[in-house]
Amino acid sequence: MEILDQKISQIRKIDKRRQSALKKLGLETGRDLIWYFPVRYQDFSKITDIKDLRTGEVATIRGRVEMINVSRSPRKRILVTEMLIKDQTGTVRAIWFNQRFIADSLPKGSLVFLSGKVEFSRIGLQFISPEFEKFKGEQTHVGRIAPVYALSGVLTSKWLRFIIKNLLPRAVREIA
Repeated sequence: MEILDQKISQIRKIDKRRQSALKKLGLETGRDLIWYFPVRYQDFSKITDIKDLRTGEVATIRGRVEMINVSRSPRKRILVTEMLIKDQTGTVRAIWFNQRFIADSLPKGSLVFLSGKVEFSRIGLQFISPEFEKFKGEQTHVGRIAPVYALSGVLTSKWLRFIIKNLLPRAVREIA
């Protein structure tokens, strides 16, 4: 069966929860996904050296994971994943809350892209819950201009970009 005519329930990596959320958006086939356009784009294409980061700006950096620490906050018992990212010009801290999987996704020594708003704390500049992607040549989420979609339920733009990126080559072969 052609990918464009396949029901979303037949497309790999789309579980039942996401199928339900996609249907709420009126997306029921591969064709619907291909023709689902972003509401806007975020420009993550300009890579900034860590030494040039400024408080309040949205920036993208490329660096290596130097340190990882996963702990619980003392008061609220929230899981905190903290990393130090280093490039040739400096080091910056990245922090995520209740996102344990990030420590497994980006082990020490990994070359990564981070994109997000730069904030100042008592210990220096940091990113709070930045978008991230392991460096792998052609990036899908950061280090480029990335589409941002209208969402429903459990969907994220990052997941939708991944699904659509995987569908496009097959759809192009069918159309050509």
